[in-house]
Amino acid sequence: MEVFRMDGPTSVSAVSFDDLYVAVIRDGGGIAWADGAPGGRSFSAGDVGIFPRGVAHGASSNGAIAATSIYLKPSLIEKAAADLVNPDRVEIVPQLVVPDKQVKRLSLALEWELEDGFKSGRLLGESLGTALAAHLLARYAVSPMRIREYRGGMPKYLLRRTVDYMQSNLGADLPLTNLQQMWG
Repeated sequence: MEVFRMDGPTSVSAVSFDDLYVAVIRDGGGIAWADGAPGGRSFSAGDVGIFPRGVAHGASSNGAIAATSIYLKPSLIEKAAADLVNPDRVEIVPQLVVPDKQVKRLSLALEWELEDGFKSGRLLGESLGTALAAHLLARYAVSPMRIREYRGGMPKYLLRRTVDYMQSNLGADLPLTNLQQMWG
């Protein structure tokens, strides 16, 4: 993730990324375009753009602009898709300009963590990234995605083991994958 500001009119031509790219416009406005989308669309503060990996897109601003850019690795998307009923059909439709309050809230939480130097450690950042990926899959996937319903929760012995491990390692950087390995 990165937060950037450009102080004058700007133009970015055809870029694409190996990760899913989410842009949240904080200030300013302009025109955005993407391959496969007819013409360009006006954007302003509060708008969100969602571009799957490999989708070429660009924008030009009318003046100063500030935005938050979030890059989600394919492995994170796949991990979030594992909790869906139909995880084998994971394809997110590009969104050129869309108002999405949930994406804005999650990007703000990530931005606050970045500004704070990630003092909460890796776990919070990974959790926010997973929440963002799950939201994008549920809302913008080609096939309607439904969250798999879980009943009964985590077995008590695993919950106890996880809490004990976390309490024993309070000062350590605890990646979510370490906790998941305990459950395997």
